Amino acid sequence: MKSQESLQDVYSELENKTSQIVNYIEMKLFEIYPFLLTQYTKEGLERTREDIKFHLEYLKAAIQFNDKAIFLDYVAWLKIFFANINLKEEYYLASIRLIKDAVAQQINNVETNSITDVIDFALNRFGSLPTYASSHILELPENKHSVLAHLYLNALLRRERETAEQLIFKAIGNGTHIKEIYMNVFQPVQYEIGRLWQHNKLSVAMEHYCTAATQFISTRFYDQVFSSTKNGNRLISLSVAGELHEFGIRMVSDFFEMDGWSTYYLGANTPNNSLIELIHEIKPHVVAISSAIPSNVKNIKSIISTVRNEFSTNEIKIIVGGIPFNRSRDLWRQIDADGFAPDAQNAVFEANKLISTMV
Repeated sequence: MKSQESLQDVYSELENKTSQIVNYIEMKLFEIYPFLLTQYTKEGLERTREDIKFHLEYLKAAIQFNDKAIFLDYVAWLKIFFANINLKEEYYLASIRLIKDAVAQQINNVETNSITDVIDFALNRFGSLPTYASSHILELPENKHSVLAHLYLNALLRRERETAEQLIFKAIGNGTHIKEIYMNVFQPVQYEIGRLWQHNKLSVAMEHYCTAATQFISTRFYDQVFSSTKNGNRLISLSVAGELHEFGIRMVSDFFEMDGWSTYYLGANTPNNSLIELIHEIKPHVVAISSAIPSNVKNIKSIISTVRNEFSTNEIKIIVGGIPFNRSRDLWRQIDADGFAPDAQNAVFEANKLISTMV
């Protein structure tokens, strides 16, 4: 097992040499497959370079946090995505394998076996990885609102936002709690939208439309979300820079509101110094931070480090959540968070538990 210090040295070298490594892989890839230069459009060539950059971002995250599963999960996602756009496996696997050659050429200052280990860990399991991801709605019968979720999703896919909204309000009128709508309709539908995009059954524009529609519909019953009696607890919530969607952390904030907390939702891209100023002003009990992308966990680590330099754990608690933490359950400990929650409901439970220990 590599020491954390040696892994950080490897990570730093990868970070510093990313541009050179990308250039090397791109050059070698087109030497192996020269016909791609004529077959690909300018956009296709640019996408190839972007794909190589993504390979490296997820590899760096796996190295930084000493978790090979981060890169394996990424390769598993790639296999499904590229299988559904009919791109031959050999093309993108070649670019991943070339990382080892690029590292050998570009990095001389540290032991790089840890990089090879992560790549081989994923490639050796590639053959057993699926080319299909299960539905987050139809194949989860334990969700008692799966029929409503399916009807809601279909309305969105038909671009019938008003119909989707009516379905939700009818369910609420019939006694379904808003929390159930969030957890059993909105959340699985968002996951399903992502799955459909991964399977090349949904365009980026439609994916954005469906997400925006759900965000809008959720605001339509904010009079109920914000009607709870306040308990004196305060939350600041945000997602990190580079996140494409913020609805997950918005859901978390709404659950805290329904629990009686006063919430201050910042969205994404809040500068660290501005966050510190707001914490001094508001004096929250908890800061909740989310990320859906493993390569963005380093940004959460930076935020936490900034907060820790100003405030003790007795003054403020920090909880984290999102896909990377759901898949690597000890990741939150490595970035000095106080706790982790897999969903909005558990975030409230975890926060209440943490603040009960504050002096």
